[in-house]
Amino acid sequence: MYRETTPTHQMISVVCFFLSAVFAQPLVADDGPDCAPQTSIDCRAVGNDFAQKVGDLIKAGKTVAPAELKKQLEAEKTWKLETAVPSTAVHQPTEIYANCRESVVLVGSIYNCGKCSKWHPTVASGFVIGSEGIIVTNFHVIAGSGTTKIAATGVRTCDGTIYPVKEILASNKLTDLAVLKIAATGLKPLPVADDVAVGTRVYCIGHPERRFYTMTEGIVSGDFKNNNGRREISVTCDYAKGSSGGPILDETGAVVGIVRVTHTVYANKTNGIPTNVQMTWKFVAPCSDLLKLLQEKDMASE
Repeated sequence: MYRETTPTHQMISVVCFFLSAVFAQPLVADDGPDCAPQTSIDCRAVGNDFAQKVGDLIKAGKTVAPAELKKQLEAEKTWKLETAVPSTAVHQPTEIYANCRESVVLVGSIYNCGKCSKWHPTVASGFVIGSEGIIVTNFHVIAGSGTTKIAATGVRTCDGTIYPVKEILASNKLTDLAVLKIAATGLKPLPVADDVAVGTRVYCIGHPERRFYTMTEGIVSGDFKNNNGRREISVTCDYAKGSSGGPILDETGAVVGIVRVTHTVYANKTNGIPTNVQMTWKFVAPCSDLLKLLQEKDMASE
C-alpha cells in the first residue's frame, strides 16, 4: 500500500538519521582510552596489566637484566639531545592536563613475592623528552630496580603500550636523574624550560599510590642549595610515592622540574619518635640539571 511522505515525516527521518550518525561515533579519543582526559582509570587493571605484560616480555627474552641496567646507571654518562622549546602561550589547567597527559609514563619494575605465582609491580613516574622513546625519571627509580627481587623494568605509555627499558642513556646520582631508552617511535615530547622563578604556578602529573595520572596544583615555593651543593626547588603541589620522576609543569605546559623527594618537618620528638607534623617539603630537581645531562654526548655511550 502506498503512503505519501509528508514534510513532517521527511523531517523526522532526517533527524533520526542525524542522531544515529552522531551516536555511532566513538566516545573515546582515537589515541586510546587511557589518554582521554574524560575517561575514568581502572587503577587495579593498569597495575595488573603492567605486571603481566612485563612478565610476558621476560618470557620472550626482550628485557634487559636489572643488574645490567644498574651498571649502566652507575656509569653516570651524558647524552646529547635537543629538547622541545617551550611555548609562550598560557593555558588553563584542563588544557594543560589534556595536552601533557599523553607524555607522562609509568616507569616500574616487577618482582615475585615468593608466596604466589603472580608478578607484582612497583610504580613510579616519568615523561617523554624525545619522540624516539627517550624518557626521563629519577636515578633512584632505576637504582631500586637493581635489587635482587626485581626481575625486569619497563615503561607504560599513556595509550597502554608497554616496553622494556633497553638502555640508560644518561644519569647522575647527585641530581637524582636518569634518561632511558625504549623501543618506541612517534611519542609526544614535553618541552623543557631552563629555569623557573619562585611564585610560578605549577602542576604535577604522576601516579601517587597507583592513582594513575593524578594532577595537582601549587606554586614554586623556594629555590635552595643544600649542603652537598645540589640545587633543590620546592613546590606546594601534592605528590607521594609513585610520583617520583614525574614532571612539574608551568602554565605553558613546559617541564620546570622533576619530582624527587618529600621531607616532613616535625615540631617535637617523644621518646625519639618525631611528633607534631608541621609541614612537608616537596623537593624537585630543576630542569637546569636535566639540561646539563643532555648537553654533550659521552664517548662511552657510542
